[in-house]
Amino acid sequence: MEQSNHTSLTLTRSSDGDEDRLFAFRDISSGARIGFYRPADRHDLWEAYVAGAARSYRKYGAENALRLPPTTPSSMAPIFAVVKGSDEEVIGGWYANGPLRAVSEAFAPGEFAADPISATLIAEWIAQVVPQGVFEFKGVWVDSSAPLKPALADLLARSFFHAMHLLDVRYAFCTAALHAAPRWMSSGGRPLAGIPPTAYPDERYLTSFLHWDVKSAFRFSTPTQRRLFASDLCTAERPSMAVGVAA
Repeated sequence: MEQSNHTSLTLTRSSDGDEDRLFAFRDISSGARIGFYRPADRHDLWEAYVAGAARSYRKYGAENALRLPPTTPSSMAPIFAVVKGSDEEVIGGWYANGPLRAVSEAFAPGEFAADPISATLIAEWIAQVVPQGVFEFKGVWVDSSAPLKPALADLLARSFFHAMHLLDVRYAFCTAALHAAPRWMSSGGRPLAGIPPTAYPDERYLTSFLHWDVKSAFRFSTPTQRRLFASDLCTAERPSMAVGVAA
């Protein structure tokens, strides 16, 4: 059954081209374009995102860590982002689980089940921030063969911060492979005190927990990411819209 605890958006469409996206901009570092959508807006892009995520996770033997919600062409959730290259092929993306209404809707505590203390601390933190709005970013991937892959990864990290502003939530979080954590921290993500990396999805990988606070993430971002965030806004393309987060 499809969950209904996701973002509700009321859009006034514009006539500036791609009317189906919620927000989009071009990254000046890679030349790629990223857009935010719902499956009902562009189910073809959702399917392309899913196929790419499955390939990427399978390549690294981590397919058990990929949790994708069921959708139909009329699904209003989840909000997802796709990066498209010069040939309009989808080369990366993520989806947002939330806004969460309860800890039970989050994946992260279960991913830290091998460390009960950390799992409890994560669950307690989520419970504290739910009233202020919180998303869990899931299924992040970048095509390993794409040119300028580091710039694309930086773009995806930065897009978390854009999504928080667009959807009007104060907090966001994700679990990430330890070696990739510095990339996501470049956009203001921070570890949660007292939570060491854990073995997930198996002993080959150490996974860390990172969280963002929209009130401080820009300050914690790297100087390069702060500069690029401002550039993103200069190239932004979006319909006139009113955005609301469902309770």
